[in-house]
Amino acid sequence: MTIASSLLERALASIRRHAVLRGGDVVLAPVSGGADSVALLDVLRVLAPALGLRLHAAHVNHGLRPESGADEAFVTDLCRDWDIPLHAQRVQIDRRPGAAWEGLEAAARRARHAALR
Repeated sequence: MTIASSLLERALASIRRHAVLRGGDVVLAPVSGGADSVALLDVLRVLAPALGLRLHAAHVNHGLRPESGADEAFVTDLCRDWDIPLHAQRVQIDRRPGAAWEGLEAAARRARHAALR
């Protein structure tokens, strides 16, 4: 058994055990461009036909890092290559001192969750 098949088998077993997806569901997978989210998208891409899922990806560009444009381009190219509909959105985070009392990461998370909704 290879690691890749083991990952797919474990993901499928978990989906079935917890009954989180069923045929006809639309699944929106948030993809940052990092290894974890790309691996999740790949697993869902492979499993979608067998589970009868319609897979879409979402990328939220906060513009907080110099690499954020490259991340968005990577996710856009990946989804095009894998024929996965992508919903990309750029959000503005208020970066003024004191604007987000709980910190920049929390403000970015709120903006990301709002965009995904």
